[in-house]
Amino acid sequence: MKSGVYLVGAGPGDPKLITVRGQELIRAADAIVYDQLANPELLELAKVDCETIYVGKQAGKHTMQQDDMNQLLVDLAQTKAIIVRLKGGDPYVFGRGSEEGQYLKERDVYFEVVPGISSAIGGLAYAGIPVTAREIATSFHVITGHLSAESDDINYQALAKLNGTLVFLMGVGHLEEIANALMAEGKESTTPVAIIYKASTPEQKVYISDLGHCFDMAQQEKIKPPSLIVVGEVVNFHSTLDFIGKRPLFGKHVLVTRSRQKTSKMREQLQEEGARVTELPTIKIVPQNDEKLRAAIMNITNYDGIIFTSAVAVERFMAMMVKLHYDGRKLFGQKLIVIGEETAKALASYGLYYDYMPDQYSKEDLAKLLETVDASSYLIPRSAKGDKAWTQKLAEQHDVEVVECYDTVFEEEVQMTLYDLQDLDYITFTSSSTVHGLMHWLKLQGKDPQDFFEDKQAIVIGPTTAKTLKEYKIKASIQSKKYTTKSMVEAMCDIQEVR
Repeated sequence: MKSGVYLVGAGPGDPKLITVRGQELIRAADAIVYDQLANPELLELAKVDCETIYVGKQAGKHTMQQDDMNQLLVDLAQTKAIIVRLKGGDPYVFGRGSEEGQYLKERDVYFEVVPGISSAIGGLAYAGIPVTAREIATSFHVITGHLSAESDDINYQALAKLNGTLVFLMGVGHLEEIANALMAEGKESTTPVAIIYKASTPEQKVYISDLGHCFDMAQQEKIKPPSLIVVGEVVNFHSTLDFIGKRPLFGKHVLVTRSRQKTSKMREQLQEEGARVTELPTIKIVPQNDEKLRAAIMNITNYDGIIFTSAVAVERFMAMMVKLHYDGRKLFGQKLIVIGEETAKALASYGLYYDYMPDQYSKEDLAKLLETVDASSYLIPRSAKGDKAWTQKLAEQHDVEVVECYDTVFEEEVQMTLYDLQDLDYITFTSSSTVHGLMHWLKLQGKDPQDFFEDKQAIVIGPTTAKTLKEYKIKASIQSKKYTTKSMVEAMCDIQEVR
């Protein structure tokens, strides 16, 4: 990969619509310069030490002027190897990519362009509107709607005569002017019009009207940028071709509480069902008792079995195995017992598979299961906040050694406010620690939990988490059937389908 500046199209909004080449460059970047139309989730692909610089532009409000932005790219190229200029949509579709490319070329800075899916095509597709359709629209025309005092060169007379689809980008602020100009030049007032807000994102909204009434509708609905304006008969396909609006959680805002270190699998699962997801890292995992864990592994033959109660416990145990240069063969003959499918998946990721797993995550079920296992001594690597009464009860029947190899503590550096959590529909909890973590954060915000949970539904992964939530006088709306994030998402989908 050659050193230089890469003008990368981020696509219309959905982070999964980034190209393979674009994703590759983001991962390799030493600096990323991005605007407000590039989904910030893409920045999560970047290296830990990658410098990120926001240069977003909005009507009448620029973080940085274009000339300064051009020079910024040149300056970065003097000290960084790979610079990504991440632009919403496609760099050359009203993205001023050509200006940036010319500026770099004139100063002998190597650059490449990575095309992106333009919102003029991808945004319409996510709204169920094809840009062309046989016998209805055999052409499409993309026009900038971001007009300035000196840009009065749009030939509305020619546009009004076209039978193809007209797509205006960045034009919602000039909608009245656009509609009136097209009608003045002969376009029928009954011509269908769609306005697509935040196309291809979970916040997408599609408003349908016609040329004669679209401005009044936009005023009534208070439609804001970023919005696409589509003029033409293809708008009528929306009712039959819309797919994103039919996802069970589309339009729902879900809060996922998690640890700082863990990237949430649940976010992807929720997004697949159409949800808008906000992640709040309320806790963080702190390793501890390394020497005790090391000693237990070095003397692993002293135990007949290992009981893993969480995926984190698996990860801590296996990380120490690697550090000690132990491989899976050292566990030969050990009975591996896991609680919950997520723990089982974590173990499987290391090429190891459990021998036993209780049907339910409860002390009684595990105790009953252990009665059937040909083992008398167990190692239990687990959280420092684990149920001590449970292990004491277990120790009455078996030889048990508990290694508290990690702890969960409150995350104090949360870059989020209550304003970011407006209009929540669901709040998810995958452990008791995440419950305590959210309650601690609410206390720091001066927010009463009862008020915060009003008109919101709490989804928990199991009875222990539900019990912890109840300690704060909050009742779980639903408990997942299985102890997996997938089951939690399915439970939310079931609620929506019933409605």
